[in-house]
Amino acid sequence: MDRPVSRISKLLLAAALAAGVLAGAPAAAEASVAAPRVAHAAAAKQSLYLDSYPALYFPLGQELKVISELGDTVPPATKKTVKWYRNGKHVKTGDRYKLTAADWGKVVIAKVTYSKSGYKSVTARVAETVTGKYWIDAQPAKPQFSILSDPKVLGTMKVDDTRKFFDAITGDDITGEVDLTYQWYADGKAIAGATADEYTLTPKEKGKRITVRVTATATGTRPYLVRNTAVSAATPAIGAETLPGFATPLLPPAIHPNSTSFSTILAAPPHGVSAPAPITVKYQWFRGTTAIKKATKSTYKLTASDRGKQVWVRITVSKKPSGGNTYTTAVKNSLPIDYTIRAAGSAGLNYQPGMPVGAEVSVTLPDFQRGGTITEPAFAYDKKYQWLRNGKPIKNATTAFYVPTSSDAGKRLTLKVTVGYPGYIPLTMTVAPPAGLKVKKGVLTGDTHAAPNVVVAEADPLKLSAVTPIVKGEHNDELASFGFQWLRDGKAISKATKQTYTPTSADWGKLISVRATAKLPGFQSVVLPVSAPVDLSLRFSSTPAVTGDFRVGGELEATGLAVHVAGTPVGSPDYTFQWRRTLNGKTTVVQTGSSPTYVVGTGDYKGKISVRITAKSPGAISVTATAKGPGNPTIGLGVDASSSAEALIERGPADGVLTATVVDVVPASPSPTYTYRWYRDGVAISGATGKSYKMVAADQGTQISVQVTMKRKNFATPLVNPVLLSAAVDVTMYPDGAPEIVGTAEVGHVLTALPPQFFEDEALTATVSGVSLGYEWFRDGLKIAGATGDTYELVDADLGKLITVRVTATAPGWLARVSAESAGAGPIAE
Repeated sequence: MDRPVSRISKLLLAAALAAGVLAGAPAAAEASVAAPRVAHAAAAKQSLYLDSYPALYFPLGQELKVISELGDTVPPATKKTVKWYRNGKHVKTGDRYKLTAADWGKVVIAKVTYSKSGYKSVTARVAETVTGKYWIDAQPAKPQFSILSDPKVLGTMKVDDTRKFFDAITGDDITGEVDLTYQWYADGKAIAGATADEYTLTPKEKGKRITVRVTATATGTRPYLVRNTAVSAATPAIGAETLPGFATPLLPPAIHPNSTSFSTILAAPPHGVSAPAPITVKYQWFRGTTAIKKATKSTYKLTASDRGKQVWVRITVSKKPSGGNTYTTAVKNSLPIDYTIRAAGSAGLNYQPGMPVGAEVSVTLPDFQRGGTITEPAFAYDKKYQWLRNGKPIKNATTAFYVPTSSDAGKRLTLKVTVGYPGYIPLTMTVAPPAGLKVKKGVLTGDTHAAPNVVVAEADPLKLSAVTPIVKGEHNDELASFGFQWLRDGKAISKATKQTYTPTSADWGKLISVRATAKLPGFQSVVLPVSAPVDLSLRFSSTPAVTGDFRVGGELEATGLAVHVAGTPVGSPDYTFQWRRTLNGKTTVVQTGSSPTYVVGTGDYKGKISVRITAKSPGAISVTATAKGPGNPTIGLGVDASSSAEALIERGPADGVLTATVVDVVPASPSPTYTYRWYRDGVAISGATGKSYKMVAADQGTQISVQVTMKRKNFATPLVNPVLLSAAVDVTMYPDGAPEIVGTAEVGHVLTALPPQFFEDEALTATVSGVSLGYEWFRDGLKIAGATGDTYELVDADLGKLITVRVTATAPGWLARVSAESAGAGPIAE
């Protein structure tokens, strides 16, 4: 039947069954974990079947026990036999087994055989375990304990037993389950009663060497064997004073922080002596058994002379006698170490046949060994590379591969490799190809028989570009560069040797093509076929002409502007028109821009007008043509038609300013010459003869008008309306009352001015637009300095006074107007 077992027993049972039964029982009659639970009637030689499986029980200490009953089978067995095996060999029969020293590190299992008269027996493997293994500081080595404190008469010694213990199977820390026992010895003889972790020396130990033996025993739910007893290193002979740390062993030299993979500086380990100053510390570095000259500092930089040698340091710590005590000089040697890196094989270069330009050359490195013991692949090491051309370093060629260039053609390539590792002497080796092998020139491959294509790279301004086929270097697939020569009607265009070409006026009407040459340093150049020619010239579809009124003031227009490229019409081209006048044998540009029309000016009288037209379109070469009127007529006198011309007065642009303007002048160009006279209520204003008039105080309440006289040069006379008189305008603003003051008339309070509105007429029908307001505050009729806002904060000086405000209005085209003074606020109270 099934019985409750501990969780750890179940886990161990499962592990045992998985490792033993499932892995295959050693005998055919052993039970299978998948055996069905089936009852059989008693019959000769029928097999017993397991109903439940035996398990191991681990009592405290070092005893194993099998848990099983006769009723574990179907039908129940009448007899069971338990046999114990060590590494497969039978060692005992019985339910219990006491672990012995012979079981240390062995696999111990138990087999239970169930039997019943008339039935075949069945055997089950119970469990297996690697017994007795645990580690100190996680290292499977014999535990070493050391002695703390000074080895001197009447000194106290203590065992350094701060080790950690680990279960060999689970890896769990079992420090708290380990019992330690001690025995102290003098010159190898046990000291009676010295069985604690501390021991105070007596005069009996003078001149003797002290050791301590430590025994570790584990207890708990798992079985453990006693570990082999560990014995400490012996102290110096007891009697003389020793320096603190006298017995502390030296660690290996450390790698100094300033070291690199290619420059190793060794740092002597701490000497471990902590005696009060003064003490003397001396260093001597050794190469094998030979002291290295001048290597007497705490640090030492490894050199090529150390290759293949064992390097170590001797530290000597001494202290002069003090207070009647003498001290034993501590001489400590570090372990000798070989810091050499060696190649475990040969290096070689990898390259294409003949080592051509453009084909990568690389290096294959062997494994390397450091210290004579550790061999690792090359990738585990740091490396420096330097490629050489005829023995001289190639600039920037410092990687594991190199692509030969034109500079290498006919030269011999080699590689210097320096292999480094932190804490070791770097190894430098030279790798070379077979004797006599030199770099040869490469061959260009690809579309070397294809011509380039000419395409429009930029439409505006027009720029052509040569599109080349793919040409590359053999082996390295590096794309070739190209040299170019542009051709005009098959002839080379001077200085047109770039991939792009901007056509000029010289190319109009010509065929443009390009020739390309493929180039790659170190390779033979290849000249490609010439591209197909292109004609991108813009042409007028008909002859342009000038039409219109060839008189001063008349409008002319350029016509016949349609263009095409190779017969294909071009829609919406850009035009530039340069209108020209030829008079008395001299041609002058009179208008330039995008307008196809021109208004004949006064200066054009008796001259001839033409226009130079330039048409442009993205992706085409521009075309220019000169157009004239039919018969190239001479410009005649203009005819004035200003029957509706009118003089007007505009308000502004500044406050108090009026400006005269004339409208409906026909033709508007060339503009007439104007003179002005301003009037106040019909009377000429002295000195007011400009286009604008700045009003004065005398204009208050009056009507202002202006008379404009117009003159035209090179026009037939008389003019239709040479003198124009404007309508009079009123320049006075009218307020709808005086400003008001609101607020509390007490010191510390704020008064606010409410201004009147200002109108264009006395009937107050329309307000003036663009009015700006200014404020002046008064105290008993006297202006208050700085009080120019629409609010005023009452102060102590206002106490008992009357406060008033005055508003001034200004607006473009209107006289400034000062309102009446407001009613007084006050007397001001506290």
